[in-house]
Amino acid sequence: MAVSYVSDVKLRLVFEDGLKQDGTPVLKRKTLSRIRFAATADQLHNTAQALSSLCSYSLIDTERVETSGIQPF
Repeated sequence: MAVSYVSDVKLRLVFEDGLKQDGTPVLKRKTLSRIRFAATADQLHNTAQALSSLCSYSLIDTERVETSGIQPF
């Protein structure tokens, strides 16, 4: 039997930086590392909103990125 564990958590902010010629949005991503494992969705959302207020781009998505490993038990 194997056990899964979370080894790293990152917060990714996705911004819209205009439109391409065909009308699709140009996306820019900023990833913040060393996020606490216990950070809630509300805390991450509030952090993303606060950081996006410092940027000139429009925040369109906030993502929690978890890296996990698997070990034999």
